Amino acid sequence: MDQIKVGKFIAACRKEQGMTQANLAEKLGISDRAVSKWETGKSMPDSGIMLELCELLKINVNELLSGERIMAESYDKRAEENLLEMRRQVEEKNRQLLRTEYLIAFPAVLAGLILVFVASFVEMPVWLRIALSTAHGQNEIHEMPQMRTEKLAEESADERRITAKKAPGHRRKNR
Repeated sequence: MDQIKVGKFIAACRKEQGMTQANLAEKLGISDRAVSKWETGKSMPDSGIMLELCELLKINVNELLSGERIMAESYDKRAEENLLEMRRQVEEKNRQLLRTEYLIAFPAVLAGLILVFVASFVEMPVWLRIALSTAHGQNEIHEMPQMRTEKLAEESADERRITAKKAPGHRRKNR
């Protein structure tokens, strides 16, 4: 799509309809500077207003995108060319966006890995450990001594049984 060609075509169609840039802009609800940018080829009309623009200029979208009046014989061919060109532009923008995402993501992941690596060698101050364990949850702190007590009780019961079995006077009574 040749933006300059499209811009000149918009200007010609606007003049054919006897409108100024300000008139066209007012009918579309945009600024006259936007119309000026279209006509100089610095930008393209937004897809949201293309149909309304075409209606005001008494042209169709394919004519707008190709920047010229299209005869009925070549209409299908030009429509296909315009669609392919738009598809190519969308794919190019997607590739640029993907490159940008890579440029942002790679350093962020690398920085995260470096921070994890450095943090593994840094000793955490005692006050920070206490603050984190307190912030982590009071329930876990209260549960731990109870769990230790239960485990110690089980271990001492097991030790008493083992000691009792090893004791010299320990014999089973036969009935």
